[in-house]
Amino acid sequence: RDRPRAAAHEYGRAGEVLPGDPIIASRLARSALSSAAPPEPVIQSLRRALETNPSHAPLHALLGRALLAADQPDQALLSLREVMRINPFDPTPHCEIARVGETEPERKRASDACTLLGGR
Repeated sequence: RDRPRAAAHEYGRAGEVLPGDPIIASRLARSALSSAAPPEPVIQSLRRALETNPSHAPLHALLGRALLAADQPDQALLSLREVMRINPFDPTPHCEIARVGETEPERKRASDACTLLGGR
């Protein structure tokens, strides 16, 4: 209800009760990232959830976004590429790599895929 910081706080509390739950970790990440909260707790929560859910593409996508917010583009690219391996039809990682890819050809391929898949 347009209160992402409060939502992040509550999802953080829920994450203490159910650490590693992918739904709680995802909601915590979305709300915290949209409120410009520090990304480090989000990164920890997502990594904990990925320990028991290593093929959960949304967790990897959110981890990539959180790592970008934490100014860790090399680590973010690893997570974003993992999303593409798991679900190549998700436009999000393509759109992010279009911005931060390591080479111009990689950014161009990602930009084309982002557009083709309906991303922004």
